[in-house]
Amino acid sequence: MLSGSDTEIANFGIPLILYEPRISLIGWLMLMIAISPFLQLLSTVFAGHLTLLSIYKKEEKSGDTA
Repeated sequence: MLSGSDTEIANFGIPLILYEPRISLIGWLMLMIAISPFLQLLSTVFAGHLTLLSIYKKEEKSGDTA
């Protein structure tokens, strides 16, 4: 992907978040492969925690004891 003689890194369609195309590509790949899935996992765990907290509060209000 990076070593082809006929390919130009700037033409991959990836935004240049850094000034050098190769460093920007590496940074973009790190963002998509490592950081984004971690943030998705974090939001899923947080949403699950809020759901369980909501269920617990509803059971506490209704007085159900199991």
